[in-house]
Amino acid sequence: MEIARLRVSFPMKLTEDEEVLRTDVYWEHLSEYSIEAVVKAMRRAINECRWFPTVSELIDFISEDAEKVRAKSIHSPVAGLLENKGEAYASREDSLKFFRELNMRLEARAKELNNKRAEEFEEKRRAAKKQAELLLAGEGGEA
Repeated sequence: MEIARLRVSFPMKLTEDEEVLRTDVYWEHLSEYSIEAVVKAMRRAINECRWFPTVSELIDFISEDAEKVRAKSIHSPVAGLLENKGEAYASREDSLKFFRELNMRLEARAKELNNKRAEEFEEKRRAAKKQAELLLAGEGGEA
């Protein structure tokens, strides 16, 4: 479907055999990517390319989109803090304020992760203790 949309968006005079071959070549090289990623790249090509996109252009779009998704999916306590921070700070105080807040958020996230790990460990310890007690009770009842 999307390759048909590309054909309409970038009209070219190709024979039927050339169309079939081009479609086969594209899908051969793009088949390792999810259909959603390929469709998104093709739609992006319609908006951004002047000519019918090459396989490498579509792969570039897929890679760029995957990188954006990966960057967004990294759970960071400082994500909001770092947005729009490409400009230089007006003063040393602004820089210090930023780094103090960054440090505070990182420490809070570290505590949160440590608490979560401690809770998970305690839960596993209780389950192991309960299982050991059941096993020992079973041995005591047989004797």
